[in-house]
Amino acid sequence: MSTSTTHHRFSIFSRGEDEVLKLVITNLDFAIETARGLVKLVDSLKNHDKSMVLSVAKSIGEMETKADSMHQKAIEDISSGSFFGGIREDLLEILEYIDNIADAGKDSSRVFSQRNIPLEVTDYLFKRDVRSFIDKLIETDDALKVAVLALGEKDAKTKVVELATKVERKEEEADEIRASILDNLLKNEIKADPLDIIMLKEFLEIADDVADSAEDASDVLLVLIAKGYT
Repeated sequence: MSTSTTHHRFSIFSRGEDEVLKLVITNLDFAIETARGLVKLVDSLKNHDKSMVLSVAKSIGEMETKADSMHQKAIEDISSGSFFGGIREDLLEILEYIDNIADAGKDSSRVFSQRNIPLEVTDYLFKRDVRSFIDKLIETDDALKVAVLALGEKDAKTKVVELATKVERKEEEADEIRASILDNLLKNEIKADPLDIIMLKEFLEIADDVADSAEDASDVLLVLIAKGYT
Protein backbone atom coordinates (compact mmCIF):
# COMPACT_ATOMS: atom_id res chain seq x y z
CA MET A 1 0.00 0.00 0.00
CA SER A 2 1.43 3.37 -1.00
CA THR A 3 1.79 6.16 1.51
CA SER A 4 2.06 9.89 1.05
CA THR A 5 2.89 12.80 3.30
CA THR A 6 0.40 15.64 3.37
CA HIS A 7 1.41 19.08 4.59
CA HIS A 8 -1.38 21.17 6.09
CA ARG A 9 -1.16 24.94 5.89
CA PHE A 10 -3.28 25.82 8.91
CA SER A 11 -5.83 23.27 7.72
CA ILE A 12 -8.93 23.44 9.92
CA PHE A 13 -11.98 21.20 9.64
CA SER A 14 -14.55 23.75 10.71
CA ARG A 15 -13.51 26.94 9.09
CA GLY A 16 -10.69 27.28 6.52
CA GLU A 17 -7.13 28.34 6.99
CA ASP A 18 -7.60 31.88 5.70
CA GLU A 19 -10.05 32.73 8.47
CA VAL A 20 -7.68 31.53 11.18
CA LEU A 21 -4.79 33.41 9.65
CA LYS A 22 -6.99 36.51 9.55
CA LEU A 23 -7.78 36.12 13.26
CA VAL A 24 -4.10 36.01 14.13
CA ILE A 25 -3.22 38.96 11.91
CA THR A 26 -6.11 41.07 13.23
CA ASN A 27 -4.94 40.44 16.79
CA LEU A 28 -1.39 41.30 15.82
CA ASP A 29 -2.48 44.53 14.13
CA PHE A 30 -4.21 45.71 17.30
CA ALA A 31 -1.21 44.75 19.43
CA ILE A 32 1.22 46.57 17.14
CA GLU A 33 -0.92 49.70 17.13
CA THR A 34 -0.97 49.60 20.93
CA ALA A 35 2.82 49.38 21.05
CA ARG A 36 3.21 51.99 18.32
CA GLY A 37 1.72 54.54 20.70
CA LEU A 38 5.05 54.44 22.54
CA VAL A 39 6.61 56.38 19.65
CA LYS A 40 4.42 59.40 20.33
CA LEU A 41 4.84 58.93 24.06
CA VAL A 42 8.65 59.13 24.03
CA ASP A 43 8.57 62.05 21.58
CA SER A 44 6.26 63.90 23.97
CA LEU A 45 8.47 62.98 26.90
CA LYS A 46 11.54 64.32 25.13
CA ASN A 47 9.68 67.56 24.36
CA HIS A 48 8.71 68.00 28.04
CA ASP A 49 5.02 67.76 27.18
CA LYS A 50 3.83 65.95 30.28
CA SER A 51 0.14 66.47 29.56
CA MET A 52 0.60 64.84 26.17
CA VAL A 53 2.53 61.97 27.75
CA LEU A 54 -0.42 61.26 30.03
CA SER A 55 -2.87 61.65 27.15
CA VAL A 56 -0.93 59.23 24.98
CA ALA A 57 -0.66 56.76 27.85
CA LYS A 58 -4.43 56.89 28.19
CA SER A 59 -4.86 56.28 24.45
CA ILE A 60 -2.48 53.34 24.62
CA GLY A 61 -4.54 51.89 27.45
CA GLU A 62 -7.73 52.27 25.42
CA MET A 63 -6.14 50.57 22.42
CA GLU A 64 -4.93 47.73 24.64
CA THR A 65 -8.49 47.24 25.86
CA LYS A 66 -9.63 46.85 22.24
CA ALA A 67 -6.73 44.49 21.57
CA ASP A 68 -7.71 42.43 24.61
CA SER A 69 -11.30 42.13 23.38
CA MET A 70 -10.05 40.91 20.00
CA HIS A 71 -7.73 38.50 21.79
CA GLN A 72 -10.56 36.98 23.82
CA LYS A 73 -12.70 36.53 20.70
CA ALA A 74 -9.87 34.84 18.86
CA ILE A 75 -9.21 32.53 21.81
CA GLU A 76 -12.88 31.50 21.86
CA ASP A 77 -13.03 30.95 18.10
CA ILE A 78 -9.83 28.93 17.90
CA SER A 79 -10.63 26.93 21.03
CA SER A 80 -13.92 25.78 19.46
CA GLY A 81 -12.35 24.78 16.15
CA SER A 82 -11.28 21.31 15.01
CA PHE A 83 -7.57 21.13 14.28
CA PHE A 84 -4.97 18.62 13.28
CA GLY A 85 -3.06 17.38 16.31
CA GLY A 86 -1.24 20.00 18.32
CA ILE A 87 -1.92 22.98 16.11
CA ARG A 88 -4.58 24.51 18.38
CA GLU A 89 -2.11 24.78 21.25
CA ASP A 90 0.46 26.40 18.97
CA LEU A 91 -2.04 28.96 17.70
CA LEU A 92 -3.17 29.79 21.22
CA GLU A 93 0.45 30.21 22.28
CA ILE A 94 1.08 32.64 19.42
CA LEU A 95 -2.02 34.61 20.45
CA GLU A 96 -0.77 34.82 24.04
CA TYR A 97 2.54 36.27 22.88
CA ILE A 98 0.68 38.74 20.69
CA ASP A 99 -1.41 39.74 23.71
CA ASN A 100 1.82 40.24 25.64
CA ILE A 101 2.93 42.78 23.02
CA ALA A 102 -0.13 44.92 23.73
CA ASP A 103 0.25 44.44 27.48
CA ALA A 104 3.86 45.61 27.33
CA GLY A 105 2.86 48.73 25.43
CA LYS A 106 0.22 49.60 28.02
CA ASP A 107 2.22 48.67 31.12
CA SER A 108 5.33 50.57 30.05
CA SER A 109 3.31 53.71 29.26
CA ARG A 110 1.71 53.64 32.72
CA VAL A 111 5.08 54.19 34.38
CA PHE A 112 4.79 57.91 33.69
CA SER A 113 1.44 58.21 35.41
CA GLN A 114 2.76 56.53 38.54
CA ARG A 115 5.48 59.06 39.33
CA ASN A 116 6.24 62.64 38.32
CA ILE A 117 9.79 62.28 37.08
CA PRO A 118 11.73 65.58 36.96
CA LEU A 119 12.55 66.99 33.53
CA GLU A 120 16.29 66.89 34.12
CA VAL A 121 16.04 63.14 34.75
CA THR A 122 14.08 62.46 31.58
CA ASP A 123 16.62 64.62 29.72
CA TYR A 124 19.31 62.36 31.13
CA LEU A 125 17.43 59.34 29.76
CA PHE A 126 17.52 60.90 26.30
CA LYS A 127 21.29 61.24 26.33
CA ARG A 128 20.97 57.92 24.47
CA ASP A 129 18.69 57.30 21.49
CA VAL A 130 15.47 56.17 23.16
CA ARG A 131 13.46 56.80 20.00
CA SER A 132 15.63 54.34 18.07
CA PHE A 133 14.95 51.76 20.75
CA ILE A 134 11.19 52.19 20.44
CA ASP A 135 11.41 52.16 16.64
CA LYS A 136 13.33 48.88 16.78
CA LEU A 137 10.66 47.35 19.00
CA ILE A 138 8.00 48.19 16.43
CA GLU A 139 10.20 46.95 13.59
CA THR A 140 10.43 43.61 15.39
CA ASP A 141 6.64 43.40 15.60
CA ASP A 142 6.25 44.37 11.95
CA ALA A 143 8.73 41.64 11.03
CA LEU A 144 6.62 39.13 12.98
CA LYS A 145 3.55 40.14 10.98
CA VAL A 146 5.39 39.48 7.71
CA ALA A 147 6.47 36.07 9.04
CA VAL A 148 2.90 35.15 10.02
CA LEU A 149 1.58 36.21 6.63
CA ALA A 150 4.19 34.00 4.99
CA LEU A 151 2.40 30.94 6.39
CA GLY A 152 -0.18 31.42 3.64
CA GLU A 153 2.33 31.73 0.81
CA LYS A 154 4.04 29.25 -1.49
CA ASP A 155 7.38 27.98 -0.18
CA ALA A 156 6.13 28.91 3.30
CA LYS A 157 8.72 26.72 5.04
CA THR A 158 11.70 28.54 3.61
CA LYS A 159 10.13 31.98 3.93
CA VAL A 160 8.96 31.57 7.52
CA VAL A 161 12.36 30.29 8.65
CA GLU A 162 14.09 33.27 7.02
CA LEU A 163 11.58 35.76 8.39
CA ALA A 164 11.62 34.29 11.90
CA THR A 165 15.38 34.72 11.85
CA LYS A 166 14.85 38.37 10.91
CA VAL A 167 12.51 38.81 13.88
CA GLU A 168 15.16 37.38 16.19
CA ARG A 169 17.83 39.65 14.70
CA LYS A 170 15.73 42.77 15.22
CA GLU A 171 14.94 41.73 18.78
CA GLU A 172 18.67 41.40 19.44
CA GLU A 173 19.26 44.85 17.96
CA ALA A 174 16.60 46.28 20.29
CA ASP A 175 18.37 44.61 23.22
CA GLU A 176 21.66 46.20 22.23
CA ILE A 177 20.14 49.68 22.11
CA ARG A 178 18.38 49.13 25.43
CA ALA A 179 21.63 47.97 27.03
CA SER A 180 23.37 51.17 25.93
CA ILE A 181 20.56 53.33 27.32
CA LEU A 182 20.54 51.42 30.60
CA ASP A 183 24.31 51.57 30.94
CA ASN A 184 24.19 55.36 30.80
CA LEU A 185 21.06 55.63 32.95
CA LEU A 186 22.43 53.51 35.78
CA LYS A 187 25.61 55.57 35.98
CA ASN A 188 23.32 58.31 37.30
CA GLU A 189 25.88 61.00 36.68
CA ILE A 190 23.35 63.70 37.59
CA LYS A 191 22.79 62.18 41.05
CA ALA A 192 19.06 61.85 40.46
CA ASP A 193 16.68 60.33 42.98
CA PRO A 194 17.28 56.56 42.70
CA LEU A 195 13.51 56.03 42.53
CA ASP A 196 13.36 58.10 39.33
CA ILE A 197 16.16 56.04 37.82
CA ILE A 198 14.40 52.83 38.84
CA MET A 199 11.15 53.98 37.22
CA LEU A 200 12.88 54.79 33.93
CA LYS A 201 14.69 51.45 34.06
CA GLU A 202 11.31 49.79 34.56
CA PHE A 203 9.93 51.61 31.53
CA LEU A 204 12.75 50.35 29.33
CA GLU A 205 12.52 46.79 30.58
CA ILE A 206 8.73 46.53 30.23
CA ALA A 207 8.81 48.15 26.79
CA ASP A 208 11.44 45.63 25.75
CA ASP A 209 8.80 42.91 26.11
CA VAL A 210 7.21 44.37 22.96
CA ALA A 211 10.09 42.84 20.99
CA ASP A 212 10.73 39.85 23.26
CA SER A 213 7.14 38.66 22.83
CA ALA A 214 7.38 39.00 19.05
CA GLU A 215 10.53 36.90 19.08
CA ASP A 216 8.81 34.29 21.25
CA ALA A 217 5.90 34.17 18.80
CA SER A 218 8.29 33.68 15.89
CA ASP A 219 9.76 30.65 17.71
CA VAL A 220 6.28 29.09 17.72
CA LEU A 221 6.04 29.71 13.98
CA LEU A 222 9.17 27.58 13.62
CA VAL A 223 7.48 24.85 15.65
CA LEU A 224 4.56 24.90 13.20
CA ILE A 225 7.00 24.62 10.32
CA ALA A 226 8.76 21.69 12.01
CA LYS A 227 5.40 19.93 12.44
CA GLY A 228 4.75 20.26 8.72
CA TYR A 229 1.81 22.69 8.85
CA THR A 230 2.87 24.50 5.69
